[in-house]
Amino acid sequence: MFESLLAPVLMATATANAPMVAENVAMFDVTQMSPEVAVMAIGIVEDSRCTDRELCFVEERLAVSAAVTDGPQMREVVLELGVPQQLNNGTLLFSSTSTPPSDAGAIELADYSMDLIFTPSAR
Repeated sequence: MFESLLAPVLMATATANAPMVAENVAMFDVTQMSPEVAVMAIGIVEDSRCTDRELCFVEERLAVSAAVTDGPQMREVVLELGVPQQLNNGTLLFSSTSTPPSDAGAIELADYSMDLIFTPSAR
C-alpha cells in the first residue's frame, strides 16, 4: 500500500545494520526506513507536553499513531517520543520533534513533524 502513495521518501544510505535516520517527517508522509520498513504517522494519541516546565504537574508525553509496514505485515503502532518500538525487522525510535508544545489549544496535524531512527536487526 505504501509503495503506491506519492510522498517524499527520506532514507539514509548506510551499511547493513547501521541506523537509518529520517528528519522532519510530516504527518501522512510515507517514510521508507529500509527496504522492509515504511512508516506513516496518522494521528496524535496524546500530547501532554508543557510549555512552562516549572508549572508542569503532569508527566509529559507525546504519542503518535502510525501505520507501519514491516516486511509483509502492516499494522498500527503507537510511537511514543523517546521510547523504542520493537518491529520484526528492527527497532524504530521516535527520537525528537521540532513541534513545540502549545497552551493555546490543539496543534493542527499539519504542524507536527518528527525525527525517526530505524536500527535493523542483526541477521
